[in-house]
Amino acid sequence: MIFHLLAWMLERMTQEHRRASVGPTFEDQWNASLGAMSAFLGSISFLFGLVALFGVTDRSTWNEMGPGSVPVLAGIAFALAIFGGRCGRRAPTVTTRSLGLAKFGAVISSMSSLISAIALALSMLRLAQW
Repeated sequence: MIFHLLAWMLERMTQEHRRASVGPTFEDQWNASLGAMSAFLGSISFLFGLVALFGVTDRSTWNEMGPGSVPVLAGIAFALAIFGGRCGRRAPTVTTRSLGLAKFGAVISSMSSLISAIALALSMLRLAQW
């Protein structure tokens, strides 16, 4: 319920700044849910990126997770962030639904790609030292 309220408020804020549509929108079953998919993938990649970053910075967590699982987790988080960011940036051009979620997904995906890239680089440095 809180998520729906937050999505409604974000969509209301973006309605004022919405661009005029330049052509016909190609809104089918896949394009209509790009905003929600962007927010979901961005949030999941943010969580995976934080877990990978904490796994690489703490020595006991690094030993518990294993040296091979942290770079894999950071790589998965990076791939999800890139895909979520693409969905979020594409949503305003093909649909008029869930634009607030699309903007949220694009922002959180960019933060997540930065976090997961840092975690991936640190894990590669740590593997080189291992």
